Amino acid sequence: MTTIMPTMGSTPPRPLLFELYNSRALQCSQPHDLIYALLHVSANTTDIPIDYAIPVEELYFAVAAQMAKHSVLMLQALLACATVLSSSAVPSWVPDWRTGFDEKSLDSAIPIGALCRRIAAYEKSGKMSIEPSVKVDGQTLLMQGSILQPCFHPAHTWSEGCDTCRLITPSWENVWLQGLDLASMAAKNQVLFVITDHEDFSIAYVLTRTEQVTSSQRWPAYQLGGLCLQMPFKKCKAELPTLSTIQLI
Repeated sequence: MTTIMPTMGSTPPRPLLFELYNSRALQCSQPHDLIYALLHVSANTTDIPIDYAIPVEELYFAVAAQMAKHSVLMLQALLACATVLSSSAVPSWVPDWRTGFDEKSLDSAIPIGALCRRIAAYEKSGKMSIEPSVKVDGQTLLMQGSILQPCFHPAHTWSEGCDTCRLITPSWENVWLQGLDLASMAAKNQVLFVITDHEDFSIAYVLTRTEQVTSSQRWPAYQLGGLCLQMPFKKCKAELPTLSTIQLI
């Protein structure tokens, strides 16, 4: 078992997630190689060993666990990738890179490419975004964000001002209601979970509540629900409810 160190040239290495996204169309006969082939040209990969004996699912998990703890921007991009690279073989917050990107699904999600380029720019400038408040506990990701419950009209009026109504106003419908079915979310026991970076990327993820037993029953457990949307940062900063801790499994 060996560890590849990033090679340094005139251009600083870019984050592994950036390289994985740019290489999303590549096919490998050995699924480990999609990760291993990019380690030497990527940043922040010194803790990832090369070991073909481990199941590829464990490799994807190890990579995702390292990315989740790196920065808020990286966490946002990681979860965005996981929404379109979902698989029952790994936890919902871990992208399964064997799945392959459906380019049509990317059109209705956040601009993952733009987010990855933003991460690369921060890395190059040396002022990476703030560290997220996350912890990997077994296969579970403990993290913080703001929970928004689906709400409906005319069950209540706009003037009652619930958290969801204050954010979902007609002027922002074209920004984040595209593809979002609140009635379907309620039927599936889903919520919106918003992660806000200190710059200008606030992203809402659809999460599905699960009763699956975890190592900690202190916090509610969810799975990614397959959709995420960019939200207006200034509005989020002013209107979001207090932070909640959840488990992603």
